[in-house]
Amino acid sequence: MDKFIEFATNHPLLVASFVGLWLLFFFMESKRSGRSVSAQIVTNLVNRHNGLVVDLRSSEDFREGHIPGSMNLPMDKLIDHIEKIKTHQDKPVVLVCNAGTNATAAGRQLQEQGFSQVYRLAGGMQSWRGDNLPVVKS
Repeated sequence: MDKFIEFATNHPLLVASFVGLWLLFFFMESKRSGRSVSAQIVTNLVNRHNGLVVDLRSSEDFREGHIPGSMNLPMDKLIDHIEKIKTHQDKPVVLVCNAGTNATAAGRQLQEQGFSQVYRLAGGMQSWRGDNLPVVKS
């Protein structure tokens, strides 16, 4: 740790450049996969802008509990069944997975397919349930 502090004090420009590039990388990656939004914003996108919630979890997890009105397209079948959501290509599409990590890759795939308003539920279904929001079983 002492060596790191010594290096940082001897090379402030190099360290500042590294930190800046690191922040830029994560900022650009988050934009490429869709914006991360809270449960409140998800509700707003669905109610006011005819948004579609796409649940990326397995069919079993979806049956055990999902956001009301959401559509189940498991992550491994998303691109194969993209025609099911093509009508929402210019409308908000909110991606939901278990913890918010799979939605990042799915967001990139949808944006590559021409979807213009892709969002990810921050924290996924764990966050949704943690906020005591409604969940339905099928």
